[in-house]
Amino acid sequence: LATLSSRLGLDAGQAGGVIALQRDARYQALLTQAAEQAASLDEARGKWGERNPEVINLAAGLDSLERSLASRMRQLLPRQSSRNQSALRAASGHANQDTLVGELITLDTQRRGVISELATGRANLAARQQRLDNSVAKAAQL
Repeated sequence: LATLSSRLGLDAGQAGGVIALQRDARYQALLTQAAEQAASLDEARGKWGERNPEVINLAAGLDSLERSLASRMRQLLPRQSSRNQSALRAASGHANQDTLVGELITLDTQRRGVISELATGRANLAARQQRLDNSVAKAAQL
């Protein structure tokens, strides 16, 4: 779990957010548009420089798409901090990480189950120890 979390740069809670972003068609469409706009902007900067009206228009369009992406993410994941949102955005653009993100969620669920089993086992052990202590006192009286 720790290795996978480190590799992805996400914790299990964030992994659920990544899946939500990857499954949202509107968010993915905005992400694709932003990537295309960024590529066009880079190409235009290389041809004409920063002060060209075409470059300025492309940069404004990219800024608008970035704001739309941030707004959609806040709608889908209102509890995420802005720092977490940038990590989620980076991860949501990589469809090949779907399996790893799913595995991270599975491992975290299994970890929580084992922790719950451990707590139950400890409670059972304490109850049995108490019963044993009570039995020892009664046996000593006999």
